[in-house]
Amino acid sequence: MKRKSRYSGSVMLMALVALGMASVVLGAAGMMVAGDARRTRPAAVDAQLRELLLAGAQISQFRLQSSWSVDQSVTVNLPPALKDQNATLVLEPIGPESATDRAVYIEATLGRHAMGERVHFIQRSEHWQIDDAILNPTE
Repeated sequence: MKRKSRYSGSVMLMALVALGMASVVLGAAGMMVAGDARRTRPAAVDAQLRELLLAGAQISQFRLQSSWSVDQSVTVNLPPALKDQNATLVLEPIGPESATDRAVYIEATLGRHAMGERVHFIQRSEHWQIDDAILNPTE
C-alpha cells in the first residue's frame, strides 16, 4: 500500500507558482529584446547612410581631381550587398564652377530612408580638400 505524502499538494502548488514566474520573466525579457531591436534598426540605417555619404565625399574629391564638370551628375555603382537593400548614392555638383572653389550635393538612400549632405571643396596646392560639410542642408 502506498502512503500519500502530506506535502504533495503544496509541492505541486509551489511548482506551478515557479513555472508562472518563469513565464512572466521570459515574456518580459522577450519584450525587452524586441524593443531593443526596434530601437537599433533605425540607428543601423542611419549609420549606413552616413557611411555612404562619407564614400560620396571621397569619390567627389577624386572626381574633382579629374576635371569634373558642373553639369555632370554621377550615380555611383554600389556593391551588390547594398544594391540588394535598394541603396543609391548620387553626386551632384552645385553652384558656379570655379577653379579653386566647388560644392557637391551628395544624396544617399537606403530603402525608404534618405540623407543628404552638401560638401564644400577648396583647392590647395593643386589638390581638392574638404572645407566644410552640412548634413541635410535646407538651402
